Amino acid sequence: GVAALGCIPRRKNGPRRRESLAKRVETLRRLSEGQAQILERQARDCAEAALELRRERQRTAELEERITAAADGEQIRARCTELEVELQAKAQRTRQLEYEKATLEVKISDLEIVQERLRADLRKTVAERDKALEERRD
Repeated sequence: GVAALGCIPRRKNGPRRRESLAKRVETLRRLSEGQAQILERQARDCAEAALELRRERQRTAELEERITAAADGEQIRARCTELEVELQAKAQRTRQLEYEKATLEVKISDLEIVQERLRADLRKTVAERDKALEERRD
């Protein structure tokens, strides 16, 4: 009668629940791995931006030395003007790189927070799964 109609109440921690928890654990693990990859990529981008910033600063210092070392004369004055324009462009690029570096550092910080939340959620889900398995054994 009742069994034939499929009305038997399911156990709370039955196979479907364990399968659902296992899928959730795997999904969270993949998300965490994806966040870690994004974090690594952004850390590399930040390091590259920092390296480019150091190079730009070195070039800027060299340009400043060349401008300072320039003496009188019409040709030299014209060259100084060219170098000053180049220096201004380099200074602008340096400011842009500093901004990009700061932006990447904020993104990395945000991703680290997200990654920690995902790890905590993963730990919680694994604990729920383990508890469900333990209750099933009892």
